[in-house]
Amino acid sequence: MIDSKYFESFFYGDTVKHEDFQVNLRRFAFSMVVVLTACVSQSHAAVYNSWFPNEVNQASDNSAEFLVNRNGGATILDEGDILITWFQFNTLEGLTSGLDTTFGGAGDATEWTGLAAIKVAAGGKVAGTTAGRFDYTFAALDAADKAFLAGIPTLSNVTTEIAGWAAGSVVSFYDDPAKNFSRIGGPDDGGIGDVGVGPFATENALLATAVGGTRFLELGLVPAVGENIFWSADEAEDDVALVKATPAPFAGGTFNAGLNVTFNGTGFAFQNVTNLNPVSGIAGVSDWFITGGIVGVGGVNTPADAFDNFDATFHPVAVPEPTSLAIFGFGTLVAGLARLRRRKLAA
Repeated sequence: MIDSKYFESFFYGDTVKHEDFQVNLRRFAFSMVVVLTACVSQSHAAVYNSWFPNEVNQASDNSAEFLVNRNGGATILDEGDILITWFQFNTLEGLTSGLDTTFGGAGDATEWTGLAAIKVAAGGKVAGTTAGRFDYTFAALDAADKAFLAGIPTLSNVTTEIAGWAAGSVVSFYDDPAKNFSRIGGPDDGGIGDVGVGPFATENALLATAVGGTRFLELGLVPAVGENIFWSADEAEDDVALVKATPAPFAGGTFNAGLNVTFNGTGFAFQNVTNLNPVSGIAGVSDWFITGGIVGVGGVNTPADAFDNFDATFHPVAVPEPTSLAIFGFGTLVAGLARLRRRKLAA
């Protein structure tokens, strides 16, 4: 127990043995450090505390996506159509240090999951090419898109999440200790016939396994000076039903995205990484760069229209946490009090 009279005597000038004051000051300092350290330790349970700061990180995932038709043919990827993806990052590597870690495994404390929702801004068959070359660019959902999705009862797990997104967001990440992510399950409530039009009940149920945790970061398509912000795809087919019906390893195409941070609950800052938009041919930088491939799902027990395998590169920069700063500041305060006390006694 720390007797407050020792601190009162310091401020009001009563005479107290210097040794007793020092003992109580040390006790008080130790107690505060224990409390503050516990706060820091508690905050270190999240996914992002396994990132490798101050170097480029590469996260690799498994994901699934499906089409929600708004324009044109039900299964054809047309301008205004919406693509929804749910995913899990299960490995992470520091590209300079060579360090690596995993998420969602039996020995892991948590899993890193996510949701993406984009719409076709422009695209179609590339002029002058034979069948098998379709380029697309994508945009963030606007209020009308979100209202359209909200009118589909079997997409409640999507609409609830995107309603809370920051302006321009297209991706959100989650820290989920439940570790129940899945893109496999069924039976698919509509089979090939539900491509673009639903019902989406099975998709919605599996989406719950990706958005059940704590949202900690969002990425978006918000134009920024000096950054190359985009989402594009080069696809082998514009008919999503054909991709869904074709077994892996059918390569349905590739996609790339240079994204910036629109919401940040990690405590990290992000240094730009290099990116390339193959559709436009423009190279540049962004906060995050995502690149991957689209794979057919024929014969797989999933409601998804396609699977994706993609990598995300990003460069997190360590920023001192408030609790860490508090410990440092408190230590400085204690040292200052001790020096003032010695000077007072000397005088």
